[in-house]
Amino acid sequence: MMKLKKLITLFLLCTAINSFSQNKTYPDSFVLLGNIEESKRAFYTKSIEAADFEQFRAKTQTVSLKFKNGFLMELLPAKELVVKGIERHLDLTRYSDPTTNPNYKLPLFEIQTSGWITAEIQHTTK
Repeated sequence: MMKLKKLITLFLLCTAINSFSQNKTYPDSFVLLGNIEESKRAFYTKSIEAADFEQFRAKTQTVSLKFKNGFLMELLPAKELVVKGIERHLDLTRYSDPTTNPNYKLPLFEIQTSGWITAEIQHTTK
């Protein structure tokens, strides 16, 4: 098997022009882990909140996403967002817990200096 790495732009940061059409990550629904300069922390947080990471959130489990920028992001479980009052009206039926699939790997993300978030996935072909 040969593994090919592709860089795919999964998320487009919202701008004033197109912000109405974007799904966003709920504020205070994730934790950034690692040694991050304080000046960059606010930029990373703003970029993540403007992107749609809800597609990676699990119903009852914390999901860890790795960034090439040198940090991890932990997405809090959807159920915890409701219990803690972060997002009280969240439809929990939109979320599920990941199934164990040894062939699936979460993308490796990177926040560009422009604020765009890209994801690198490994595609396996025979």
